[in-house]
Amino acid sequence: MSSKFLRKILICSVVSCLLTVGFTTNAFATTIVLDPGHGNATKTNKGAAYEPYKEEDLTLQLSQQIKDELSQVPDLKVELTRTTSDTDLTLQERADYAKSVGADYLISIHFNACETHDRNGTEIWTSAFGDNYTKGYALGSYILQQTTGLGLSCKNIRTKLGSNGDFYGIIRNGVNNGIPTIILEQCYLDNPTDRAFLENGTEVLAHADALGIYNYLCTQ
Repeated sequence: MSSKFLRKILICSVVSCLLTVGFTTNAFATTIVLDPGHGNATKTNKGAAYEPYKEEDLTLQLSQQIKDELSQVPDLKVELTRTTSDTDLTLQERADYAKSVGADYLISIHFNACETHDRNGTEIWTSAFGDNYTKGYALGSYILQQTTGLGLSCKNIRTKLGSNGDFYGIIRNGVNNGIPTIILEQCYLDNPTDRAFLENGTEVLAHADALGIYNYLCTQ
């Protein structure tokens, strides 16, 4: 592992410790819902798999770690759409859960893969419309600042349209429920460059994501 990567780990760990001991005067009357993508795979597909990694397991692990860190921030409430590996929810049920707990933002966590195994980096998808685009783009930008700081390639913030508006169901359903919603595709499980970030677990990625979310909320 390179010295540059180790320095990035240290920086993220220090920031995490500062948040944990309350090194902030900001208070957030905000609710974030993290959606660990995929699940038991009867209502949704199982997601990417590239041994020894499975997207459905990694998204839950990463989401729990992000929640643990952000939950240290005063008055910031963080919820998960699923907390076990055998929970299975439709995209509509995930968005409806976010609405039921009064979510201000819905972040769906995913990992990527491609047939050609030649892509890498972090990408974020947001709604193409109005204030949902503005908020999603801003939130995504702050997250990408941190992931690119770790050394992950930046695949930018994107939108995609379908016949019913936003192409991706979690974004469309979240927005229909009045919640700015983004998809965070953390990295590619089938790319050796990205897989290096998973060799020691997902804690470093969780630190970066949590810090990006926190920094965005500081601007609100």
